[in-house]
Amino acid sequence: MKILLHEDIPRWYSFEWQDKPPRILVSIHKRFLEHLRPYPDGDSTIEHLKEEFGFTKFDWSFRKGFGFDDAIRLVKDEEFKVFEARLPKVFQLTDKVCRNCEGTGRDELRGGKCLYCEGKKKEHDYVWTPAFAVSCSLNLFLDSAYYFQESSGTPKKQLLCVQLHTAHGMHGGELSGVYSPSLVEWLRAHRGRIPEMEDAMRRAYVRMLRADYLDNLSFIASVENDKGWLNVSCPGSACGLHPTDHFMRDGYGFQFSSHNVDTPAQQLTLLAGLAALYNKVDQDLKAGR
Repeated sequence: MKILLHEDIPRWYSFEWQDKPPRILVSIHKRFLEHLRPYPDGDSTIEHLKEEFGFTKFDWSFRKGFGFDDAIRLVKDEEFKVFEARLPKVFQLTDKVCRNCEGTGRDELRGGKCLYCEGKKKEHDYVWTPAFAVSCSLNLFLDSAYYFQESSGTPKKQLLCVQLHTAHGMHGGELSGVYSPSLVEWLRAHRGRIPEMEDAMRRAYVRMLRADYLDNLSFIASVENDKGWLNVSCPGSACGLHPTDHFMRDGYGFQFSSHNVDTPAQQLTLLAGLAALYNKVDQDLKAGR
């Protein structure tokens, strides 16, 4: 049994980040789709998720897309089918005038901008269902795709595998996975900040939520030592990704997990960072860097 933690394996899926429009691309080898776990009509897991999150439909055909409420759509059909997950706007301004400042955008008592609407003059809402649809859809696929014992036959390497958790409330957006030996080798040779990951996370976060209160330390992706120790963080209470293997062996990959990821917006922000890492390492390996 081949295990990505121990050895490189031919690729069966990959991620890519694109910022125009802000989206995560998932490329899936057609040979893997032949072995995909089925979810027949009326499946109890699917029915539970529909009820829990308010989804209206589910498609597991992978012909035009997959998942809940058209969250993941097909954009290219070749050896690897390419699907897009466009990041939804979670924070949305309404047409209602802010009831606290009555539309002035200012706090007349203390001065400065209104603390409720933050100077935007309108009331706001958080629309979570589309973000949960993306998370749940990717969750089901990635759970099926964590291991693949057949070979896709492609010369490209699987660089990482991810699993998602999707639930309401604290820790509802946790994620974990494994980096391949080739990816860890790249990390070991690139100690320091990874700006491509940080930029992707910032763009993903701002797309879903907003840019208020962000600074240069809001998004960090940094290789901390010559063993490839990758720490990743985004806005939240110590929200981020970190290695779970404290003893890193030469020539092996390592596992990672998350901390205090409470929402699908934080989860997808971190996943956008991993997708950008996939981009960067793919490009560098192709160029021999």
